[in-house]
Amino acid sequence: MTTDSGLVAEVEDLHTRLAEAEETVRAIREGETDALVIAGDQGDEVRFLGGGERIYRQFIEAMGGGTALLSSDGTILSCNTGLATTLQRPLDQVVGTAMRDHLSPEDRDAITTVALSDARSNVRKIRLLTSEGHPVQVYLSATILEGVEAQPVFDLTFTNLAEVVSAEKALEESESQLKRVMTEAPVPMMVHAEDGEVLAVNRAWVEISGYSQVDIPSIADWTEKAYGKRIGLADENIDGAYGITDRTEEGERTIRTASGEQRVWDFCSAPLGTLPDGRRTVTSTARDITEHKRDERRLEQTTRALLTLSACNEALVREKDERSLLYGICNVAVTQGSYLTAWIGYAEHDEAKSIRRTAFAGPEEGYFGQASSWGDSAAEWPSGLAIRERTPIFARDARHDARFPSLREAAVAHGYESVAALPLVDSRGTSFGVFVLVATEPDAFDVDEMNLLQELTTDLAYGIESLQSERKRTEAENGFVVANEHLRRLFVELTEMVGRVVEARDPYTSGHQKRVAIVAVALAKQMGLDRDITESVRVAALVHDVGKMFVPAEILSKPGRLSEAEYLLIKEHPLAGFNILKGVSFEWPIAEMVLQHHERMDGSGYPNGLQGDHILIESRVLAVADVVEAMSSHRPYRSALGVETAVAEISSGSGKYDPVVVQACQSLYETGRMGL
Repeated sequence: MTTDSGLVAEVEDLHTRLAEAEETVRAIREGETDALVIAGDQGDEVRFLGGGERIYRQFIEAMGGGTALLSSDGTILSCNTGLATTLQRPLDQVVGTAMRDHLSPEDRDAITTVALSDARSNVRKIRLLTSEGHPVQVYLSATILEGVEAQPVFDLTFTNLAEVVSAEKALEESESQLKRVMTEAPVPMMVHAEDGEVLAVNRAWVEISGYSQVDIPSIADWTEKAYGKRIGLADENIDGAYGITDRTEEGERTIRTASGEQRVWDFCSAPLGTLPDGRRTVTSTARDITEHKRDERRLEQTTRALLTLSACNEALVREKDERSLLYGICNVAVTQGSYLTAWIGYAEHDEAKSIRRTAFAGPEEGYFGQASSWGDSAAEWPSGLAIRERTPIFARDARHDARFPSLREAAVAHGYESVAALPLVDSRGTSFGVFVLVATEPDAFDVDEMNLLQELTTDLAYGIESLQSERKRTEAENGFVVANEHLRRLFVELTEMVGRVVEARDPYTSGHQKRVAIVAVALAKQMGLDRDITESVRVAALVHDVGKMFVPAEILSKPGRLSEAEYLLIKEHPLAGFNILKGVSFEWPIAEMVLQHHERMDGSGYPNGLQGDHILIESRVLAVADVVEAMSSHRPYRSALGVETAVAEISSGSGKYDPVVVQACQSLYETGRMGL
């Protein structure tokens, strides 16, 4: 018995179905649906409405390849243009025909096989026959559908194998081209999987590294051979490569080739994809930048040598003593040239032919103690051999240089790699020393650097030789100055002695020439005459009366007035003095000064009656000094007149004396600096 609640539920269900039916009718009426799916005891049945069949035709025509619907007996119910084209028949000559008539004899059971298969779909490779009977290979894909009254309908799809083959061929050609590109690429390339298997290496990899895929079947084999003790750094980079999603720069690495050569490669990696077995793969590419790095290094070395050469040339110009020059050169080589150590040694000519170190910069240990001779043991060290052979010696790989076993041991012990020893050769071709540079890197001295260092050493040798020559010249000049001063003192003493000899013949004029010299020097200084003229005045004053040696002593000491003949004889003494002194090689014209010391500015003097500027300035000074001293002193024919009278006499304005000298005399008298 149905309950009230049950009846209510049934009524509501009927209302719902009625609403759905009404909606369906409305959709059909208004063209909003193309097909109905009618459920029945034998399964669902699809019924096209209105334009539904048109849409279905558009769908199958748009499908690539051919497609057809077959009845259970193999009749083609419908097909698209693609299948008709493949069969080279019009569409109306295909629909309604038996499918087996279009199959090659050996493939006519294909449809039956599909029909009898338990699977819902199957794929087979078969051959269709064209209208001309030519076979066309296709892939057949069959799907079983349920038609009206549960009759099976076969939905067949055909894919032209010519297109597939063309695509496969294109793919093969692409893969082949990719392999050729990789093989012929000018840079080393490797493809490897994340489990470490090396899948491929190209020709450049083999040619440059020397390792083929046979030599390095795994990444572990490659890293062990190429990196040795540095394998840890390489493994870290490789492990991280399998997680990258884009091209990644890995940086520069130094590898060891199969021949043992060290080369620099700049690596980068990029993901390549995943293998069918799921392994991730990476392609690693390297640029061999060995030559580029060598060029960079050569440039650095050349720049270093140029800086050293430039700074050393500045030191050659700047330094004025040999020790400062040598230490300056060594300091420049270490601080600006970046050499580990620099030192200069001189070749001694003792029994051991030792090398005396004269300057150095940098650490001392490891070289200097042993490199101490240029004699028979010179060949043991570059420094001694350079001096002995007068040629530069370069040990660019000091740790392995078979020429210098001792050097090899020291290099290993003290951490240097290269040594340059350059001889210092003077202008006579004699090797007198050596300039040594020590570097921490192997192959430190290339051709350009060696040439520049040789140029530097030539300049240095010239600078040393010039400073030594200058020192010797200075020492010689100093010795000459000392000797010359000694000679001058001796000359002055001889001059004074000659004056005393003259004065010995006339006791009344004893000391006259010396006092005249004192006054004359005072006058010259007061006038501002230079030191050389002042000295010449002093010497001339000491011998200005030397001509009186030819005047009889009784005339010189006569107490009374001289006769005219006697006075004329006295007036000859300047010329006599000139004749005595003209043969003496004085620094100054002393003979002319003595000859003119009795000349007067107005021409009234003797012996030649010279006037004004025709009289030497030294003689004009002597004239005033001689008169002042003579009038101030006692004479046999008169008493001393005094300095005041003497100064008044020369200042009288008679025009006999140089007014500049007179003014100087007045100043000396007024200030009490006459010296008398």
